[in-house]
Amino acid sequence: IAFLNQVRIHQACQRMKGQRLRLKEVALAVGYHDYGHFNRQFRRVMGCSPEQWIHRFSESAPRDAPAFP
Repeated sequence: IAFLNQVRIHQACQRMKGQRLRLKEVALAVGYHDYGHFNRQFRRVMGCSPEQWIHRFSESAPRDAPAFP
């Protein structure tokens, strides 16, 4: 399950790079039907919230920035 969560969160990061998608849409697209659960798993895997990740890596970093810090 931990591996599956890492894969899903990695996919979420790829979808969030340079795109203006709603986070609920991203969560659904990668297999989380509950945004709260997605947010908790994202924090567990990435060490920050999805909003913080977008601010740090998606908007200010080049498009080829790594999904995992």
